[in-house]
Amino acid sequence: MRVIIKDSTGLDITYAYEDLVFPEHAAFIIQFDDTNEHHINCYFHSDCNTKDKEEIYRQLKETSVKKKIYNRK
Repeated sequence: MRVIIKDSTGLDITYAYEDLVFPEHAAFIIQFDDTNEHHINCYFHSDCNTKDKEEIYRQLKETSVKKKIYNRK
């Protein structure tokens, strides 16, 4: 996950706990899916700019697909 986030957004992970990953700036968090190892959930902070959110999501999705991790949200 560290590589996907770094490659797609340039951000580092500031904190990880159990199934959650918190990148720098807290614009979004990643949650691993317990039912399928190839799925993750991505949740954006409510204050995240819509345009930024769409671009970050697009980049995360593109990199995730290359690494065979598929985003569900």
